[in-house]
Amino acid sequence: MRPRLFALAALIAAAPGAAQIPINGAGNAGGGRSAAMQRWLGRADDRPDRVHSRQRSAELGGQIRQLRDRIDDLRESGQISRAEARSMRRETRRAALYHTLYGGNGLSDSEAAELQSRIYVAGSLVRPSRLPTGR
Repeated sequence: MRPRLFALAALIAAAPGAAQIPINGAGNAGGGRSAAMQRWLGRADDRPDRVHSRQRSAELGGQIRQLRDRIDDLRESGQISRAEARSMRRETRRAALYHTLYGGNGLSDSEAAELQSRIYVAGSLVRPSRLPTGR
């Protein structure tokens, strides 16, 4: 019985990953994975400039959604034609595309300014051209 127990203990001790298993979360393997996962999720560090960048990106994304909703409301009420709605949506899609392209790594000040100007241009186009119809 004892020879089997010693053979089992020797087999466990000789396992290739045995030396790499952290005990109670200690060691490089436990902390390294956590930090890498946090970086991958974009939450590695909450520096003020990154938090501000995420908030600014969320605000600009909200403005784009408001533009889309406004276009839909104007079209449903009959205040703009189908062709006008199409051109307004095209400009809004351009702003949304730049928001997606710039927002991957967080917005810099210049990217946020350019995106804000694109949203302003798209928003200036979103206005009624006639009175609402009584549908």
